[in-house]
This record gives sequence, C-alpha cells and structure tokens, in this order.
Amino acid sequence: MAKKCRDKKGTPGWTYHGVTMSWRLTDTQQVPAIEQSVITVVKCPVDYYQHFDYSPEVMALRSARIVELGWSSTSFDLPRPPYPIGEYSLLSEAIKKVISVLNLYCSRIAAEIYPSIIGLLPNEHRQDYCLLYFNHAAYEFYNLLFILGKENCPFENVPNPKINTLNQLLRWSKSFEFMRRKLYKSHGFSWEPKGNV
Repeated sequence: MAKKCRDKKGTPGWTYHGVTMSWRLTDTQQVPAIEQSVITVVKCPVDYYQHFDYSPEVMALRSARIVELGWSSTSFDLPRPPYPIGEYSLLSEAIKKVISVLNLYCSRIAAEIYPSIIGLLPNEHRQDYCLLYFNHAAYEFYNLLFILGKENCPFENVPNPKINTLNQLLRWSKSFEFMRRKLYKSHGFSWEPKGNV
C-alpha cells in the first residue's frame, strides 16, 4: 500500500519551460510547488555610535529639544545598508537562520509590513534585526499566517492564535509545514524545499 502511495504522481497545475510551478489540488484549486516558494532573509544591521564630527558652530545650533531627547553628542545610531543572508523554501528554515545570525532565541515579531513581509526584531532596541520577504509562491503557501492573529479573522473555523514572538512563529511554522507536507505527499506532489545554510 505504501509503495502505491509513493508511486502516485500529482497533476501539475501549470508548468514553465518544463518546470512544475504549481500542483492541481482539485478542479478549481491549485497549490504552489514548494520548490517555487522563496523566503529571502535580509539582515538590517545597526551601527552604534557613528561619529559625524560636526563643527562646534553647528553643534551650538541644535535646539534644546534635541538635547532633551538625548542627542547631546556627535554619536548616532544609524542603520547600515541591509543585505540578504539566505533564501529558503520553508519558513522554519528561514527562522532558524535568523536565530543563528542574530544569536537570538526570544524575540518579538515587529509586525507584518505590507502583506508579504515579516519583521523580526530583538526585544531591545538598537540591535540588528531581520526582515523576511515572501515571494508570490511563498505568500500563497503561507497565506494562513497572514490571516491569523487579526481582530476580525475572516474564517470562523480557523484557529486564531496570536503569533507575537519568534518562538511562537517557529512552532506554528513547523506544525503547518508538517501538515502541508503530508497533504503534498498524499497527492503525489513534489516536496523538495530549497535553502542555503
């Protein structure tokens, strides 16, 4: 029986130059091929205490309000240009990369920034952080994630947990990916997630 299930071939929803881009789940529904799902992890480093060497005349022109805010020297915290540190098909693998790069296990999720970007920030300010950019296939694959945690979840029968931390997101992604893998395998769809470590 297991052999029969292994030999089952799924029906491509559409292909591009012979590559399966999506799989046909039903006559009216398709799911993206996991190989087409790409989540780009971008690190946004913050430089501490960049010095600008402003002249005494310029420093004297600062308003009292700026001094009150704590900007009383020539040092500022500014972001350096962000850069990608990896591309992954699975959200759980992308999160593991963030944990290893930031040496971070407990973090808050900044927010969903636009529909397909998630920000992962440390609990404290003035630290490096990461952004996860979902391509179209990844957004479609993880679309449930972008529905959860809303005040007005459009689906009554969907569990609606709050996902506010990195650990909560990792737990959710592992569970979700396990169920999706079972679905894909049971229909004979390919499951070869890609990623760089």
